Amino acid sequence: MELNRAIDELPIEAEGDKLKNQQEVVRAMVKARHAFAVDNDKILTLRDGKPVTDTKLDPVPLREVVYMVAKDYVNLRPEQGGRGDKSSTNGSRKINFAEYCEKNGIRPNSVELVKAKRELEAKGIILE
Repeated sequence: MELNRAIDELPIEAEGDKLKNQQEVVRAMVKARHAFAVDNDKILTLRDGKPVTDTKLDPVPLREVVYMVAKDYVNLRPEQGGRGDKSSTNGSRKINFAEYCEKNGIRPNSVELVKAKRELEAKGIILE
């Protein structure tokens, strides 16, 4: 379910059947390269039996793993426009942050909430 949600949120430059086909390509490539496990209610993405980690050896969120795989196989819309200010961001990249937190099990006033907010804003997503 989380994998499907992460793929649905990708900013793939396609519509209709072409979009669905490209989402299927991403889904197949993620599944071919990775396995998944649950640890303390968190989804871990495994590669060669080991968790995928960042430079600090923290587990990389599933959404980021999906994004990294997707950029190798499909065309993604750029995160921000030329000047990098709010006037040049893609307005369709807005999400309701409260709903996002609820769907992803992020508790209010938690470290996870702050981290999620920073990650989404870094990707150019406007939080409502």
